[in-house]
Amino acid sequence: MLILILILTTLLLPTAQPLVAKRKVVIGGALKNIGGNHLKNHVPKLLQLGKSIGEFHLIFYEDGSTDDTKRALHDLLGNKHYATVIYGKTIAGNRPTRIAHARNRILDTVKQRFSHFDFLIMTDMDGVCGGDDPNISYNATVFKDIMDRSDEYDGVGFRYKFYWDLWALRHSTLMPYNHWGRNRMKNQIQLPKDVEMLFVGRSHGELIPVESAFMMLFIYKIEAIGDSRYYAVDEYGDMDCEHVAFNKAIGNIKIANMQYCDDYPS
Repeated sequence: MLILILILTTLLLPTAQPLVAKRKVVIGGALKNIGGNHLKNHVPKLLQLGKSIGEFHLIFYEDGSTDDTKRALHDLLGNKHYATVIYGKTIAGNRPTRIAHARNRILDTVKQRFSHFDFLIMTDMDGVCGGDDPNISYNATVFKDIMDRSDEYDGVGFRYKFYWDLWALRHSTLMPYNHWGRNRMKNQIQLPKDVEMLFVGRSHGELIPVESAFMMLFIYKIEAIGDSRYYAVDEYGDMDCEHVAFNKAIGNIKIANMQYCDDYPS
């Protein structure tokens, strides 16, 4: 009888769940003149994403806005312990050079204060996941799932069916050259529709090796960043997308054959 009671007790007790390590993520973005209304609708999406992933911190670099962007940033995040806003001054140079400077300032803050975190999500701040549309947001499950596969990459992005940043894209055979550089006509990928060549025969969720990509956001393992920096010049001296130099310096860059917005079917 005693044995039977012990067996029944064991069966009825709740099964202990395995402990899941709490992820620590920095979400960083550079912005200028994107508007207070946009920020008021989009920043809550990033906050929810961060909370869903685990421990988080936001780092934004504001680059001399002349509209109500600064005021909105202060109102939203001015006294929040989970946010750092860097107010910079516009530097001389072309747009990629200025953006590279802004992203490098974010990197500096990550290295100084958050090197013990696991991931950096470097994101654009305009138009991502519906922009200021509150009905479109990030699918946190996709982010958590891809972070659980971090042994497969040092940096990973996603496909984005409605947009392809060809300037940030590099692939060893399909697109080895700068999209706007002197050797651009040697690339097999010339138009956004051509990018689908990367996904032919690929299964959902498969990670596809590339040299560089940036589909409005990218996830990096912080331990893999090292001394990598953003630069706006390619190996031939032509102006280039700032993401290319950064991604090539890190290496082991992948694109996941999946989407990260909750209303965009894969």
